[in-house]
Formats: sequence, structure tokens, C-alpha cells
Amino acid sequence: MQQRFDFSEIQNLSDCTDPPTPRIMELVNLYENNELAKLMDQISSLLIYYPKSSILLNICGTAYSALNKFDLAIKLFEKSIDQKKNNPEAYNNLGIAYQKLEKIFRVFQKHILILVIVIVCWVNSNKQLKHTQRLLKLSQISH
Repeated sequence: MQQRFDFSEIQNLSDCTDPPTPRIMELVNLYENNELAKLMDQISSLLIYYPKSSILLNICGTAYSALNKFDLAIKLFEKSIDQKKNNPEAYNNLGIAYQKLEKIFRVFQKHILILVIVIVCWVNSNKQLKHTQRLLKLSQISH
């Protein structure tokens, strides 16, 4: 059974931007223990009460980054920064996500290049094979 945070200790939720520190620490512990599914579930629940929480958006982006979903992570980091401009952690995480996405893109480019080379070699070898077969036929006719 999922343990839910007791919001009764907060007088006016609309005045709060972020969840209380102990709740944030629980989320950080879930992340550090690689319990990403549970983390995402709890963040989703908390975002209902704290939709403008820069911290929650940043942690959620970090979880998506750990799942190699960098496009979603980048969007969340940007939203986190929109909510709190002075947010070095979100800027740092955004930069890391872009770096990882760029590495994946470079690997993808290399694989595409290799695939193109293989196709070109195959086409050329196929042409060479047909040319060789024609030469063999011609040599048989002339004998």
C-alpha cells in the first residue's frame, strides 16, 4: 500500500509552492534507490497539490532522464526553470539531458552512416555479381 503524505499540516495549500522538505527527501530517497516507478507515482500525486513546484518538476525530469526519456526530461527541466529562474540544479540537469541526447543522436547518426555504407556495398556487389555473370555467359557463348 502506498503511503500518502498528510497534507493536514499545511494551512493553505494555495500559498505553498513546494511540498515540505521531509516529503522532498522521501522523493530523493526513492530516486537514489532507483525506485523510479514509485517515485513517478508519488510525484504525479503531489503535482496535483503543487502544480508550480520547481522542485517536483526538476525531480520528475531527473527520473525521466534516468529512464533515458530525455525529450520529456528536457521539457520538465524547462518548466522547472520557468517556475523558478534562479534554479542552478535545473539548469545543470537540463544541460546534462541535452548532452546525453546529443550522444544518442551521434550514435544514431553513426549507425545510419554504417547502414548506408552497407547498402551501397551490397548494391555495388550485386552489380558486380551481375556483371561477372554476364561476362561468364559471354565467355561460354564464344567457346
